[in-house]
Amino acid sequence: MGADIQAMATKNPHQPHDKFFKTAFSRLDVAASFLEQWIPTELSHALDWKTLQLLSGNFIDQHFKSFQSDLLYKVRFRNDLECILILLEHQRKEDPKIWHRMERYMVGARDAIQPLSKSMTRVIPMIISQSPRPWKTSPYLKDSFYYPKNLKSYMERTFSNEKLEIIELCTMSYEDIQSVPFGVLAVKILKAKITNELLGDQIWLDPHMLKITPLDLQFLLTYILASRHIDREQFSHRLHQLQSQPIHHKVMTVLEQYIEEGRQEGREEGQTQILQILLRKKFHSIPRWVQKHLKSATTEDLIRWSERVLYKDTLKEIFE
Repeated sequence: MGADIQAMATKNPHQPHDKFFKTAFSRLDVAASFLEQWIPTELSHALDWKTLQLLSGNFIDQHFKSFQSDLLYKVRFRNDLECILILLEHQRKEDPKIWHRMERYMVGARDAIQPLSKSMTRVIPMIISQSPRPWKTSPYLKDSFYYPKNLKSYMERTFSNEKLEIIELCTMSYEDIQSVPFGVLAVKILKAKITNELLGDQIWLDPHMLKITPLDLQFLLTYILASRHIDREQFSHRLHQLQSQPIHHKVMTVLEQYIEEGRQEGREEGQTQILQILLRKKFHSIPRWVQKHLKSATTEDLIRWSERVLYKDTLKEIFE
């Protein structure tokens, strides 16, 4: 299984940390159960977390559309139709100019939803920080502006006390992480990535591992194995240590299923490559419409088209 585990690890998507964060926190049960602890208590108790919605990324300022990690939520007040917005972003390192960007996001989000509201909608900006060190940047908006020293007291009296809620995983203990089972494990894994503890007991002996679905476990394992700090020998050793634990059978079952799916994908990829060679030999080039067919093809499609290449004279006849 060692080579197959290594192949699983190489399925490393672009920006894996941001995508892991976004996938986990796009689940409303994870977001609601985690964020309600970090919103100021009085406000959190006034919100109906069952109404939490994930809004489209189109609400974010198009000038910053390349920042794919942002999540925007809407949640209503209890017994009220009005709502607030929560803007959540994942940061892997400290950004001294974070307020410059968050202000643009907040204005874009507010402008997009404003026609639906009778009054200006409050936007709560939040950061989940995966930085290995606590931030030194002030979380207060007023500290992002320049003003002469002799006006300091005036600015503090008159300026907005808007604060960026920064959730720093590096200072949080594993025991303090609260959410639904999948959410607890996802946040623990984000924290463990900081200190290279992805194979530690705080994750693998967590009873929540037995409560999540096989599909969720596969998602978590894929992120863990994609880490450049983990090789197949380390992972195999961790599995060996788990042999007497209830989680061992579940992990092995998920890994075997994932590996079999990977083998099937590999067979289809090989068949696609063979068909592309045959097509280029006969027609010299492959048009875009044919490439689209190949991307969505099943194994049966690939076999049928490969056979047709041998006796059909046109691409249309092959792919009809």
